[in-house]
Amino acid sequence: TLGFLFGALHEHFVGHDRGALGKIGGILFAWGIATLGLALIRHQINFSTNPILYVYVGLLIGGIALLLVAEGPMGLMGLMEIVSHVLSYTRLIGILLASVILAVIFNVIAGGFFGRGTPLWILLGLGLLLVGQTFNTILGVFEPGIQGARLIFVEHFSKYYHGNGRGFTPLRSNRQYTEPSTDPPLSSDPATP
Repeated sequence: TLGFLFGALHEHFVGHDRGALGKIGGILFAWGIATLGLALIRHQINFSTNPILYVYVGLLIGGIALLLVAEGPMGLMGLMEIVSHVLSYTRLIGILLASVILAVIFNVIAGGFFGRGTPLWILLGLGLLLVGQTFNTILGVFEPGIQGARLIFVEHFSKYYHGNGRGFTPLRSNRQYTEPSTDPPLSSDPATP
């Protein structure tokens, strides 16, 4: 939502009001998908007992309408991108849920070792708990962080950030000990050696 909001503001400030309308349509469509999905999970898809469903469907239809007005039929292709972004964020929930299940599995297996009662099995159970839970903690810290960073750079920034500046050239000094490549430069920046 925040990425689409920044994108709508960016489009408005550069004079593309139809583009801003399309970004707002993306927000409405994403919220419509998310709220209808949650209602479906909770088995609340009955319009007579749950009148808020009209709002959810209105968000969905309003988002599609704004995308069609702003971008024409090509706006419908953007709907799949929005759905994929919503599903990408739900992947974080799956990763965290897998971490919890992995912890339970290590606990159950170690509990079976402890139930045997002999010192050797108890030591094996303690070793399994120590190694397994340490591995699970490391995985639980790094994997959602990596996925979250990927989501920010791919899904969030793609809504409003357009990198159209100069190519990054950190070493602007003349070469003394190496020869420049004969391949053409990757960027169109004349300062690129």
